Amino acid sequence: MNILFLAEFSKQKNGYTIVGENLCHQLARHEGVKVDTLYADDYRSIVPKRTSLKSPLFQRFGYLAIIFDFFLIAWVTRRQKYDLIHCNLEHYAPVAMLLGLLWRIPFTVTAHGTYSVVLPSKSRLFSMAFKKAACVIAVSSYTRQRINENGLDTKCRVITNGVDLSLFRPDHNIVKEDIVLFVGNAKQRKGFSFLYEALRIVTNQGGRFKLVVVSEFGETHRDICSNAAEDAIVIEFTGKLSDRELVDYYRRAKINVLPSFSAIDNFEGFGLIHVEAISCGTLTVGCKNSGNVDAIQPGNGYLLDYGNTNELARVILRLLTTSVPSDLVPQGIIPRDWTVVANDYLEVFESTID
Repeated sequence: MNILFLAEFSKQKNGYTIVGENLCHQLARHEGVKVDTLYADDYRSIVPKRTSLKSPLFQRFGYLAIIFDFFLIAWVTRRQKYDLIHCNLEHYAPVAMLLGLLWRIPFTVTAHGTYSVVLPSKSRLFSMAFKKAACVIAVSSYTRQRINENGLDTKCRVITNGVDLSLFRPDHNIVKEDIVLFVGNAKQRKGFSFLYEALRIVTNQGGRFKLVVVSEFGETHRDICSNAAEDAIVIEFTGKLSDRELVDYYRRAKINVLPSFSAIDNFEGFGLIHVEAISCGTLTVGCKNSGNVDAIQPGNGYLLDYGNTNELARVILRLLTTSVPSDLVPQGIIPRDWTVVANDYLEVFESTID
């Protein structure tokens, strides 16, 4: 099976690239499977490199980005023959549909979250592409629910994201510290402001901790944390970390928090941060009415209503003050390794081709 895999970046780390990198690696390990990947690494440049795709800039350049990618991909792959096209970014659905018509092969799309709803609702071409896809693979039941609520009649299957269990694993020799961990930027959907307000309550009730934010310090952080000294909240911004450095923070933290906020046009499709923390032996907190529901299985953390600062503060304070070490350890199902996830994708691809 020859697969053309359309991805976002090859080096920059975000949710899309973590999924794409692991899927490509695991799929290519299967005998008889060949994966060719085209990226959008240099899509912001005026004169693109050979594999610089433009579809991620659809909101800026419109259909020109799709036309550009169609001719670029057709030229770059002119000596290749593929059995299937997979889009690891929703933006590639239209160009995959056009290439599929040209080559008479099926295409599939991973629906990561927001864009799987926003793009089809704003463009007939995207709506058509999602409907024509052989399969739309939603990363969570919540994402599939949002696609259905948007009125898209798609062949949709849920395959939740995985984690590299060879890297993200617990170290039982490490003693937990009074660390509340937040991995991500200050976008509203990540829930940083919600967490900060809850931590003010924790502090007022005598809780002592350090808030570690795995992110660069930005303007939004500055606005939210402007009274941190007055609120007696100790905050450490780590900047970018390697995977191994991130694993160390996961292991040392008493609790990981990513309380995702869902809006009509913006939502968290899954929450890779949760399964990473759980795999490292740390309980995690997310929100209901989001993809967090699929990421946090019973016994591995807490699911709260967004905005319920008192409840979030209660959970954090209880974990910070418990004297029972087992109270801080996930007791639920271990998250799925990427090898298992890739097998599920391959099953979809094989059934699509057959």
